[in-house]
Amino acid sequence: MHIRPKELKVVSYLLAAWLLADAAVGHAASRPVNPTWKAGAAALDLTPDGPVDHDVPVLKVTGGDGKPRAILFGYACHNTSTGFYPVISGDYAGYAQQYLEEAYPGSVALFMIGAGGDQNPYPRHSPSMEQPAQHGRTLANAVEAALAVVSPRQVHGPLRSAFAYVDLDFADIARADLERRARVADASEKKRAAALLEKLSSGGKFRTSYPVPVQVVRFGNDLLLTAVGGEITATTPCG
Repeated sequence: MHIRPKELKVVSYLLAAWLLADAAVGHAASRPVNPTWKAGAAALDLTPDGPVDHDVPVLKVTGGDGKPRAILFGYACHNTSTGFYPVISGDYAGYAQQYLEEAYPGSVALFMIGAGGDQNPYPRHSPSMEQPAQHGRTLANAVEAALAVVSPRQVHGPLRSAFAYVDLDFADIARADLERRARVADASEKKRAAALLEKLSSGGKFRTSYPVPVQVVRFGNDLLLTAVGGEITATTPCG
């Protein structure tokens, strides 16, 4: 199967879940394990004046000794506390993983970004690692609270995975609307509108649809994980 370079991250998001799931049902584990699903909440400061999703889903794999072997958790927010600070790091998610692995020795913590295409953590863009460390601590605390308080839901096999492209139709856009957008104050929107107007003026046509990559991993009848390409948001219709 050919996967476009820009869509590799869709597969990589679920690759961790697939490996975790494989261990969760015992295929890759030398001893029996017990996977459970929980949901908590974290109050990171996000992009204001709009819908946000503070849920923190958690998938825990427990060994026969009762200790966590793996913890997969998610949050709907860009992993960009450092902004353009020139450093290679795992940002707030990396700190959360570190804190969880310290709290549960012998476990592996994994992170998946949720539908946070329009969400950024605040404060951010500081020339230090203090802010991502603080956000990471907030998220790790939410995961630990979910593990300690929320009643677990058992997850069973068998495991199944599927990948496909789904054509989504673009909304129609009138030239008058583009001309209006070309006069707004927002530089990015103005630039996009100007480029589209130039294409129209030169006789070009707009694409009418976009093939969106979608991958799913199903745990029996208990849990379905879905990854969708692009920057979907908490208000993106997915039904």
